[in-house]
Amino acid sequence: MRHVWSVLCRRCEIDAKSSMPSLIEIPDRLAFRGDLPEDRPLNLPLPDSFHFVSTWASEGVHEIHQRQEAFVRILAPNGEALSDFLIPIRFNQAHARTTGELNSLPYTENGIYEFEISFKDGSDWKPVASIPLEIIHEGPPEPA
Repeated sequence: MRHVWSVLCRRCEIDAKSSMPSLIEIPDRLAFRGDLPEDRPLNLPLPDSFHFVSTWASEGVHEIHQRQEAFVRILAPNGEALSDFLIPIRFNQAHARTTGELNSLPYTENGIYEFEISFKDGSDWKPVASIPLEIIHEGPPEPA
């Protein structure tokens, strides 16, 4: 199995004829206002879900019709792992596309958060890509 690409976006629309994805509103920065609790990570709710979309390529006939998994870790700016999730992958042909939905993100401090994508290589998880997302707290809520 080989990782081809991964993208974080607000919308993913799949064309009915070609099965090609349209990835819409790809964020590189997320800013928010509000009061911050002392206890972190804060579970930051997203006003609109983010979609985590990946494409994978099979490296042999033996992988087709087999279930594989990818592992995604969300890393804080200091490198601390804050959250993780598994993505099931099923090859019905030489390529597979996976999508996942995120309704919230962990937040500890301003900076670049990394979505580190890995897959199993033997008994170990092998990192194959990383998607950066800057998250910035801009201060308390604005007065109404």
